[in-house]
Amino acid sequence: MTSHALPRPPRTNRPQRRSRLRGLADPPLDEIGERQAAAVARALSDIGASLVLSSPLRRAVRTAQIIAEALGIEQRIDARLNDRDYGFWTGHRKSEVIAEWGTVDAARPGWRRPRRFLPVSCPHSTNS
Repeated sequence: MTSHALPRPPRTNRPQRRSRLRGLADPPLDEIGERQAAAVARALSDIGASLVLSSPLRRAVRTAQIIAEALGIEQRIDARLNDRDYGFWTGHRKSEVIAEWGTVDAARPGWRRPRRFLPVSCPHSTNS
């Protein structure tokens, strides 16, 4: 019988941004995140896993590495597991995007509304 476990990557070095859309932003795990990944490995130790797959994002690769090393199994990276690209909305609060668009899925990644939202990477920008 084949078993699958899909743990989310643990905490990154940007915990204050947990309510924000990360998508393809790629912060590393912090120390707590490393311990959380080790706890996931312990929790998975009894399922008889033979392979750990992860997206190419640094936080996912490190999580998979910790699990694979603890369980003595193979680790592979698969780009099909990558997170969603939120485009302009990466780094914005999920609640802001929902207030503007109704749902995160309705927000257009490459489009923004005038002046209400400024790019997170350029907080002092006046471009609309």
